[in-house]
Amino acid sequence: DTSVDISTNSKDEVGRIASAVSSFRTSLIEREKIRGLFGKYIPEQIAEQLMNSDENLEPQLSVSSIVFIDLAGFTSLSEGLPPQAIVTLLNEYFSEIVEIIEKYDGIVAQFQGDAVLAVFNELFSGSGHQSKALESALKIKDLVANKTFGGHQLSCRIGLSSGQVVSGNVGAKDRLSYTVYGDVVNLASRLENLNKKFETVILFDENIANSNQEVKHYEIGKVDIRGKKEKVRVYSV
Repeated sequence: DTSVDISTNSKDEVGRIASAVSSFRTSLIEREKIRGLFGKYIPEQIAEQLMNSDENLEPQLSVSSIVFIDLAGFTSLSEGLPPQAIVTLLNEYFSEIVEIIEKYDGIVAQFQGDAVLAVFNELFSGSGHQSKALESALKIKDLVANKTFGGHQLSCRIGLSSGQVVSGNVGAKDRLSYTVYGDVVNLASRLENLNKKFETVILFDENIANSNQEVKHYEIGKVDIRGKKEKVRVYSV
């Protein structure tokens, strides 16, 4: 019970024990504070790994489902808002988005301006991460369509893809960031942007489609994707 402290001026054995217990209590409180701060700035699962690995996470290769979410027309909207109103709006929006992602066992790897990069994989999400990724995307789509944030109606675009990615710490020696890399990540970003062309909200690749046969969806066709040599089968709901 870290809410209780022991205070004594005794110099005998009991006093030394009391001093040691008090010091241990302080260490526990500081550790939990650090853990809490970690959890606010990086995913809780990653913070836990960092706390147990001397702050160094080796790159991991895993089959993952990537969800890339971006707000449509946010630049135009933000031009007419004061900075504090923009932050308030984004905080409300991100809080709701993160809650949905975590409900389906995903983690937010990055906030990129008004965009969110989320990861669902076998390490954190267990089996069926492709289905969890799409289900979260559908919930986010409905949320944004039916709720206002900071008093404003928003719209979003979502891209999903699934395959092998590398995850781990990337950056300078003394300033690191946890993120994911790979062709799958790039594809999710490209698909998010392609929603503009097809006037859709959600686009996903064949791997996501094949793992979600119970969800009613349709094939748009083979599409040229910037940076890829071969066309990609693209699907929507």
